[in-house]
Amino acid sequence: MRINFLNFRNFIYFLLLLIFFNSCKYANHQINEYPSEKWDKNKKINIALVLSGAGSKGITHAGVIAAFEKHNIPIDLIVGSSAGSLVGLLYADSKEPAKVKEILINASRKDFLQGSPAVNFIGATLFNSPSGFKQFNKFLIKNIRANNFEELKIPLVVVTTDINSNKAQIFNSGPIKDSIFASCAIPGLYKPVEIGNKLLIDGGVISPVPVKEALQFKPNIIIAVNIVSPPPDSEITNNLSILYRSSWITYHKLSLEQEGYADISVNIDTSKYDWLDDLNKENKIELFQLGFDAGEKLINNNKQLFNRNNK
Repeated sequence: MRINFLNFRNFIYFLLLLIFFNSCKYANHQINEYPSEKWDKNKKINIALVLSGAGSKGITHAGVIAAFEKHNIPIDLIVGSSAGSLVGLLYADSKEPAKVKEILINASRKDFLQGSPAVNFIGATLFNSPSGFKQFNKFLIKNIRANNFEELKIPLVVVTTDINSNKAQIFNSGPIKDSIFASCAIPGLYKPVEIGNKLLIDGGVISPVPVKEALQFKPNIIIAVNIVSPPPDSEITNNLSILYRSSWITYHKLSLEQEGYADISVNIDTSKYDWLDDLNKENKIELFQLGFDAGEKLINNNKQLFNRNNK
């Protein structure tokens, strides 16, 4: 029997989508704080930037950040989930948007995952051997200066999902790496990450746009960047396509609901690309520019608000 590889790949992507998206909740999720007691609750936070998940399309966030840098609008806190946590870390570590752009443009899927998503999914489900973080660790060693949150140039909050308690788990002090691995640990691809007595997976499972996590720090303004794509406009031909579309609808609607808690938000259509695509440089430059243009528009539409709060 001849198998069409493209259809097989899409089927594996669908299963990952189903596993990932059906873990999501519309209920007001609870949040665990660990180890946030080290956070100075009296510290004034003017602007908190919330970055959503979206897999390989995370470079879009870097474009938005570059727009803020261009207009000299300081970011006092970054709260990221999944891909948003990684991009947030790269910027919080260097505070140089051009460097973040360069790192992400030159990165590829093999920097984060050994083998293809399909191969890793089969290994995880049939042989109980999900991917580890060996490649991802090498990427962080090469590109991140800080080892602990306290060494970052901008405060960062990393959002993960505690799979045992069904709560969002945040990290903002102590060692960085394991919390980033956990925030990006897509179910069905990566093994869960153990930190203390917590078993953690991708933050996007419970909080794709982690505005509620940002609210705990009482910023004056919360800006949410949502790059979760709407469902693809593809023909419904069979039961599999119905399941695929319905799962995507659930996740997209959750992202919109969470985005709505922000003071200002920007929703960027990245649906031209899939969240697991191994994007080339041209694709990434296009996504970066999408983010930059959206950031510029948001800033120009809210100049009075930014000027008032920067006084």
